[in-house]
Amino acid sequence: MKLAFDPWKSPNYKVICIRLSDEVFPDDQHYQVEIYSSEFKKWRVVGSPFLARYDIGFRCTGVYWNGSIYWECGDNSLRFNVEQEMFAKFPMPNINESRVAYYGESSGYLHLVQVHSRQKLTFYNIYEMNSDDTEWYMKYQVNVEDVVNTFPHMIRHYHDPTDRNYLAMSVLCVVRGEKEEEAFMILHIPKMVIRYNLRDNTFYKLYEFGNNSIEENQFEDEDEDYEVPISLQFDRFSAFQYVESLFCM
Repeated sequence: MKLAFDPWKSPNYKVICIRLSDEVFPDDQHYQVEIYSSEFKKWRVVGSPFLARYDIGFRCTGVYWNGSIYWECGDNSLRFNVEQEMFAKFPMPNINESRVAYYGESSGYLHLVQVHSRQKLTFYNIYEMNSDDTEWYMKYQVNVEDVVNTFPHMIRHYHDPTDRNYLAMSVLCVVRGEKEEEAFMILHIPKMVIRYNLRDNTFYKLYEFGNNSIEENQFEDEDEDYEVPISLQFDRFSAFQYVESLFCM
């Protein structure tokens, strides 16, 4: 399920549902699109069942931007134009040994964050999509090694330093400020959330979780090997900025 809503353009919204097709296709994974319109207050089936890779990530990924919903999955990334109700492929940066650490929208810009899969785990490449959604370009390159040195309890000593899970850290979102120099990245590490400024590479603790969120003694010994609680896994999360509607519903 993905919400297509732009309060600057209309008080109405659409919900885009991508589900497994009810029809039986031998040896293939087919999906079906259904759309709910708040204007007409009903669901409808759109188009015929279509084939997509099993790892496209319809369940947990997808970003609404520039009138389309974008799902990233390597070279097979897809976008769905909500008005035209059509799928199309869109380009992705050359991932090589990297993995996608974050994918989202901020202030009208689509961002993608890459981190090396096995080495240089503190290096982030932050891409921005052109306004005509034809090409990504490198916007920022940052090294958050200072964050790791300041908060070493994020290091998972029971993993090899080249393992992608060596650092208990995830990118919650990239935020474009009113001015370009105000751009920052939000990082989630054990016990706290960090704001990392992309222009001057400074950072500070934005929020610290209380005793009710995490057992304090879980991280008291920075050198002690520990397992991150199931409720606090550091992989990929979706974070959404609050947008106040301009309309009275």
